[in-house]
Amino acid sequence: MNEGKVAAVVVLYKPNHEIFRRLLESIYEQVDLLILIDNGQDADRILPLLELFPTSQYHELKKNYGLGYALNLGFSLASALGFKYVATFDQDSIASSGMIDALLQSQINLKKAGIKCAALSPIFYDLREKIKSFFPVYREVNGKIIVNTPCTQINNLLEADYLITSGMLIDVQAWNEGIKFNEDFFVDYTDIEWCFRCRSMGYQLYANSEIEMGHTLSDNFRKPILGLNFLQYSPIRRYYFYRNVLYFCKLNFVSLAWKKRLLKSLAIKFFLNPLVDQSPWGSLKMMGRGIFDGILGRLGPR
Repeated sequence: MNEGKVAAVVVLYKPNHEIFRRLLESIYEQVDLLILIDNGQDADRILPLLELFPTSQYHELKKNYGLGYALNLGFSLASALGFKYVATFDQDSIASSGMIDALLQSQINLKKAGIKCAALSPIFYDLREKIKSFFPVYREVNGKIIVNTPCTQINNLLEADYLITSGMLIDVQAWNEGIKFNEDFFVDYTDIEWCFRCRSMGYQLYANSEIEMGHTLSDNFRKPILGLNFLQYSPIRRYYFYRNVLYFCKLNFVSLAWKKRLLKSLAIKFFLNPLVDQSPWGSLKMMGRGIFDGILGRLGPR
């Protein structure tokens, strides 16, 4: 059994070669096994790079089955080998030195304190921005969504309502208990739905404010409009986002406060997203289709 050891699962879809190489360099020495799940049928480009990382496992899927399927496959492989912890990564992140050990120590400390924690993560910033601007950690308190501040009694951990896929250190016990990733979401909100489901089943989530990770969150830089920052995405990502958020808001383990916040955000972004996206009409069209399918509960790949 690999008690206390960590496997990393990285989900790929035609990655930027340079950023992907830097990701592998940043995590290879920090984990005991590196599992790569390729949704992009990109073996010709990926395999030559992996000669530098000989103990990694590479699994090329026959088609793009989506994020949830790839994560579940990676967890199945790691669990079969006896790993108790899995770190999940997108292809466009770069882990800081010592990040995995620090997250693992936080998990151990939480267990000693009797806290049932499904996952921890670093706090993250956009790799492309010259000035580090950390993305907030949100938590619902008394029916209000707030930006959380450090819980000083537990080593600067921020209790979170959700974490993002990249950089999460997950206790495989939660996955083995049946809290699998929803494969029908395909991409957007796969991680958030999983996090909310974990919390509904008695687990907690934390971000360690002392650990940083660089990440590329969207297709391009954030753009400020009316004092708010908006992320740029392709029309198909707009479709998945609107569809999945609307479906997510119908789930019984999502609180009224989060439903109100998300639905309000969708309404505002419907008019402002086209101002930042490279294909405004394409974004409008796909957001409309996402709304329609989300209301009807149509999930899966588009």
